[in-house]
Amino acid sequence: MGLALIERGQFLTSEGVRSHFSVAEMMCPCCQVWNVEQGLIDAAERFRFLVQEPVYVNSGYRCPKHNLEVSGARASRHMMGLAMDFRLRNKSIWTAFNFAIQAFPRVIIYPRRFIHADIDETFGEHWHRVKRGDGYDSIEVALGGHPELSPDQIFGDFAA
Repeated sequence: MGLALIERGQFLTSEGVRSHFSVAEMMCPCCQVWNVEQGLIDAAERFRFLVQEPVYVNSGYRCPKHNLEVSGARASRHMMGLAMDFRLRNKSIWTAFNFAIQAFPRVIIYPRRFIHADIDETFGEHWHRVKRGDGYDSIEVALGGHPELSPDQIFGDFAA
């Protein structure tokens, strides 16, 4: 799809409408580069529409140097402009996760911390996994576009 379009410091949707996301919040903090794919902005805007409240971006694009500094994955989707980490102020992280799986092909929830969402569809169809360790737990879900799993099937006893 290509790099996202901007106008006066705001990203535009693929329809040319100003999104709720600024270049400043999606750029790498160390080099101020913002190589963000248009599909990510469109998915983020879908998510924003679903939650009907501001989305606080913790991390958008990361250059390789910054990704190393934050101990990001070696093949982090942040370095490709395909991922963002975020949180909401007025909804639980579990509610946010339920909305995120409707807007993004792949979502990882770090309970009590934040949500990672990306538009990388190379992870295949329906699958999910629970990962425990490294000082925190996470749930990763790749839904291939249309979630058919219930929250109970995804979360199990995780949300308890």
